[in-house]
Amino acid sequence: MNSLQVSSASPDPIVIKPRQVLLGGTRETTSKLRMGYVWLVICVLVVATGLVGLIVLLPPKPISVTLEPTQPTTPTPARASTTQSPTPLQIEREKRAREEAGTLVKRFTELELELEDAWQVQAWGADALQQARQTVLDAEHTYADSEFDEAIEGYKRGVSAIEEILAQAQATYHAALERAFSALDSRDASQASDALEEASIYQPESAAVAMGRKRLARLDELIELLAGAESAESNGRFADAIRLAEKARSIDPATDGVDQVLRRLRQASLDRRFRETLAEGYEALDDLDFQAAESHFDRALGMKPGDPAAQQGLDQARTESANRRIQSGLADAQVHAESENWEAAILAFDGVRQIDASLREASEGLADARARKQLDDALKAMVAAPGRLADETRLSEAKSLIARAESVNPRGARLDEQQRMLSEQIRYASQPAPVTLVSDGYTDVRLQYNGDLGRFSSKQLRLRPGSYLVQGGRDGYRDIRFVLNVVPGPQQIEVICVERIH
Repeated sequence: MNSLQVSSASPDPIVIKPRQVLLGGTRETTSKLRMGYVWLVICVLVVATGLVGLIVLLPPKPISVTLEPTQPTTPTPARASTTQSPTPLQIEREKRAREEAGTLVKRFTELELELEDAWQVQAWGADALQQARQTVLDAEHTYADSEFDEAIEGYKRGVSAIEEILAQAQATYHAALERAFSALDSRDASQASDALEEASIYQPESAAVAMGRKRLARLDELIELLAGAESAESNGRFADAIRLAEKARSIDPATDGVDQVLRRLRQASLDRRFRETLAEGYEALDDLDFQAAESHFDRALGMKPGDPAAQQGLDQARTESANRRIQSGLADAQVHAESENWEAAILAFDGVRQIDASLREASEGLADARARKQLDDALKAMVAAPGRLADETRLSEAKSLIARAESVNPRGARLDEQQRMLSEQIRYASQPAPVTLVSDGYTDVRLQYNGDLGRFSSKQLRLRPGSYLVQGGRDGYRDIRFVLNVVPGPQQIEVICVERIH
């Protein structure tokens, strides 16, 4: 039995490889690859369309069919594949190459975006950027051919190229800014303008360029104000000069020259005020107005702390003022001592010692004035109470005071009078007088300095002149008490309790 079969030759085995994927990450390389794919698709479509047209237009070719008797077929063994699988070492090398390539492409893309967005690279470095892009694109193709080492080197060259472009832009930009600000400080408008224009090519919207243009816009006004300040300074009008310089600084505080001018003007103004104040201090010294002199020198030292001339003037003013006050205080103390106003003398001597505690004259005068005041107070108290001399102890004290008064030298009229009066009182108190005390025989009598005298009708006593306290007491009667003033000559005193108590 025959069977109908289609004769065909056995084809060779087909090896299917994965399509190579390029790692390009830049917008330029991606764009170029995408455009290549588009053109390739268009060409395929055109060819396919042409082939379809030809098939439609040409008549179909008859297919010959050969009828052969059926023969048993013997399986043909498959042909061994001629393509070997990649080794683990190759897989690892490709993996590492892919990672390194990805890192380099990412770096290139970041720098490319920075140059385009932040540094306006199309305005000044488009050609250099295109060359760097082409280097990376070539590396992409090399990578697609599995030439990994060569591709990695290409990526590195592309990254180095774009890094150099960025570094050059940064260096040029900063150098232009430095020239611009230096020109602004030296008030060179033309050079500042040119440098700012150059910097703006790279970063037209930068804050530094904007600040430089703002300073440049007011440079003429700044120059005019500084010229006015210089003119005012030359005429000695430092206040006006400082005001103009301060206004210039408010216009452009970044200009170092303005601060220098202000410092110089303020120092010049301070120097002049210092000299004037110093002169006023020495004039006050010549006029012996030490208080005013100290005030002037203090203000001068406030302007220039530690200035030798001002410190010397202040020391001189204080020394002469102290000497003048010392002499005046000693003179006042001497006047008070001569008039025996010891309290005032003490205050005067003490005031001098407050100025100079080491002054011997003041220390000795103060000690003498205090001793004289103590003696004066004692004499005055003793003379004022002569009746107390009836007491033996008081009489002894009075005699000691007289001895002290006699040893004082120099003496004064006040001391002489006190000594005379106390001596008279002592003599008067030293001569006992006859005193007769009369009572009723029922009253208990007590006499100061003599003690209890008991009850009696009459008692004869000899008492020194002075004051004596007399007391009398009797049961059922009110006590009596009075002071007996004994004077020279006979006296009779009655001591009787007469008021009955109900």
